[in-house]
Amino acid sequence: MIDDIFWHIDNTDTWVPAALTDASSCVDEFPRHRMSKIKVTIKSKVLNVTQLTSNALALFHQYSARYRGAAIEKHL
Repeated sequence: MIDDIFWHIDNTDTWVPAALTDASSCVDEFPRHRMSKIKVTIKSKVLNVTQLTSNALALFHQYSARYRGAAIEKHL
């Protein structure tokens, strides 16, 4: 059971940063000047989601580090 939880933690640590990279790459493709209002809105929304996801990932890392530490101590 513990191995299953670590597997999920590792998957989260793999897939969420990959999604953040994809979002950043997508936004980087928008032109730097003369964007339409819709493109400006999309870029703003993507950047907001990216920042929120990054913050959530930081909280997840804190949680998973504590969980790993507690799980290791429990099995020693």
